[in-house]
Amino acid sequence: MSGSKGGKKTAEYEELTEKLYRLYKKKCNDESVPIVKSLEEKFNEARENTTDIREIYIWDEVGFIGVRMLLDAMREVEYPCVHFLRFWRSNCEDEGVRAVIQFMEHCPTIKSLEFMGCNITALGCEFLGRVIRPEAKGHLKELKLDHNVFGNEGIKALAEGLRGNSKLEALSLSYCGIDHQASDSITEILASKFSALKRLNLQGNRLGNEGIKAIFPFLALSPSIETL
Repeated sequence: MSGSKGGKKTAEYEELTEKLYRLYKKKCNDESVPIVKSLEEKFNEARENTTDIREIYIWDEVGFIGVRMLLDAMREVEYPCVHFLRFWRSNCEDEGVRAVIQFMEHCPTIKSLEFMGCNITALGCEFLGRVIRPEAKGHLKELKLDHNVFGNEGIKALAEGLRGNSKLEALSLSYCGIDHQASDSITEILASKFSALKRLNLQGNRLGNEGIKAIFPFLALSPSIETL
């Protein structure tokens, strides 16, 4: 019986994956936006292997419209299979982040989310705060925002979202234009008694001695941090 149910669920996901592809392709055609080559290959691979799609990596400069076409399609078909979303130098900007967050609020299946060098500002961090706040649905375990220069205001927005978060285990903020004035936000993240955060990466920021001295005492207070 369980095998029969599993086979039925697999067939449903295969059908849903094909539905997602058709809707994504239609949205791209309607907006005169080219289909991302790596995504076309991903859909072809899923079709050939009769599988769903668990990971999506985009390293093309698709802009926020390209990201929105995909994520709007995923939201509209309520695609539940993707657990890993990674955008590397996609130039998706804040509006691309907004599209991802709207999907995650509707279909909270993402476990790992990366925006690497995507020109995200503090506004994008505010959008992200909506899916890392304690009352948000979902199981996001890893968030990487390296090489987005959103500065102190950005980490302040993230800290507000992370206050009380008990799910996120890894946060990477390398080369994000953060300086010693962000110390309060960082210590707020570290000191939360609800925190599950094990890894916090702040490499390449300008914290200086003043920032490090402010942060260091809170490492001992953190209930979970393993590496900083």
